[in-house]
Amino acid sequence: MHITLKILILVLILMTIPVILRTGKSIKKRYGKSDSKFMNTILSVFSKKNRLIHTVIIVMAAIILIVLILIDTMLISFH
Repeated sequence: MHITLKILILVLILMTIPVILRTGKSIKKRYGKSDSKFMNTILSVFSKKNRLIHTVIIVMAAIILIVLILIDTMLISFH
């Protein structure tokens, strides 16, 4: 039961990432440079130059979830 829930969460995260990227791009197109430094850093993260950062974040999230799933299966098998 726990494993299927985690897989569903992973799928949802992977589905929401491209949506977040698209909204980030649309925000950048609409406003260009923002006044606040916080928004500027967010926009720079969502820019095309930092495609590597996106892949790293996705891979990290996937690895963490896989580890959690493995721990869950180990605990179930021991019980």
